[in-house]
Amino acid sequence: MAALAALEHSIRDALGGFASQRRGACVLSIDASPYDHDALRQLSQCLVAGELQRATRLREPARATYVVAHACLRLALSCTLRISPGLVACQPATGKPRLEPALTQHRALDFSLSHTAQEVLIGLRLGGSIGVDIEQVDLAHPLLRHESKVCSAHELSQRPPACSHQQAARWLFGHWVCKEAYLKATGSGLLALPPRALTVRHSPKRKRWTMQATPSAQDCAVYALRVRSGYCAAACLVPPGRLEPLKRLVPRHVGPPAMSAMHASDD
Repeated sequence: MAALAALEHSIRDALGGFASQRRGACVLSIDASPYDHDALRQLSQCLVAGELQRATRLREPARATYVVAHACLRLALSCTLRISPGLVACQPATGKPRLEPALTQHRALDFSLSHTAQEVLIGLRLGGSIGVDIEQVDLAHPLLRHESKVCSAHELSQRPPACSHQQAARWLFGHWVCKEAYLKATGSGLLALPPRALTVRHSPKRKRWTMQATPSAQDCAVYALRVRSGYCAAACLVPPGRLEPLKRLVPRHVGPPAMSAMHASDD
């Protein structure tokens, strides 16, 4: 059980005093690549039946990332709620995943999970909603041929001129993750609110963005997160609030703990 215990210890260190706050938001970043078969078997013990069934239908390395992501989420929620990971219960996923009301009757705790390739993001918020999204910048992704389906007319008019293919890809994925984070925070779906109906607008005086939508968007704060090279990530808080610096986890059984601030935010 060394891998599971090490991961739980790293998450507790990263969360610090977050669990004792009445309001606040934090995001954890996890590298899912170092886990071998034995470690993944240990982490699987945190998952419930439905998650285990879903994991068996995935191919590697997607299966490993899925197991790490959901194990980390359950550990982060259990540390915040101060209960066993096995007691963390969520309502059936008919939209935005939420904890069972009995677990949040004393404090409103919201969460969001995103994973791609071998990177995982977990967002936690006390006293509001949070959404997170991370994507690998894929230079061959079909999305790059359909900018008009992702970006609003205003965003396309602000697109950097004469940029390289790599810069254009990063620009597009940067907008995509902001919109995905907003949709996750609000519980809206892509069918109900397509990405091109949203416009990401920078707030010059603050290190964050706002969101405009047709016909209207909920008041929010969107933060671009500085994650590892080759990825774009964002977090959205509804209503607006302050986001703690991003914490990067390296489990103790893999290497020395590395929980450095990768993002500074202003309220």
